[in-house]
Amino acid sequence: MQLINAQGVEVLPGSRLHAVSGPFMGQLWQLSHVIEHPIDGHRVHVTRRHSRLGHVHREFHPGVFGLSVVIDLTWKHHMVNKVHHVRSKFDDYLLAGVVALVPLAFFEQFHLAEKLGELLGH
Repeated sequence: MQLINAQGVEVLPGSRLHAVSGPFMGQLWQLSHVIEHPIDGHRVHVTRRHSRLGHVHREFHPGVFGLSVVIDLTWKHHMVNKVHHVRSKFDDYLLAGVVALVPLAFFEQFHLAEKLGELLGH
């Protein structure tokens, strides 16, 4: 994910950004990172110093700073990410199955011991 300004140059974390629209227009913010947002795509996490509040953290739409987000993920990387996700889920479920079988094995061992005791007449 890259944050691109109007001139097509990538904006890196730590850069200073001026708000060009909205209620914070003209204020200077420092870019922390870009995060995904479920409603409108992405948000820009920014911070700035405040005289009474200390360090203020906010999240804005990139358009507030005149920026846009470009996703640079190729289909190959996308497939590798999906395969890794499926493999990790498979490993998780396999581990959960093994953990669930341990108490069952103890129960069966105990139950089988009682059956053998009944057969031997104890």
